[in-house]
Amino acid sequence: MGMQPTDENSRWFVEKLGDFLLDMAKLVFGGVILVGIMESEVNLYWLFGLGSFATVWMTFTGFLFLKLSHPKK
Repeated sequence: MGMQPTDENSRWFVEKLGDFLLDMAKLVFGGVILVGIMESEVNLYWLFGLGSFATVWMTFTGFLFLKLSHPKK
């Protein structure tokens, strides 16, 4: 891969960014579930569609950043 972080500070930042994205994915997923079970005037198709897309994107990107922060030696 051509995007390998080189120094220790940038690897630390990329790892923390990956952790942050995984935490945000969990929060978005939980928020979608909570709004889905509440009695509210929300279009459930948009809620689950956008929530699922955001969760999958953040999870994939978070794991990608974690993989980039720990290059194989």
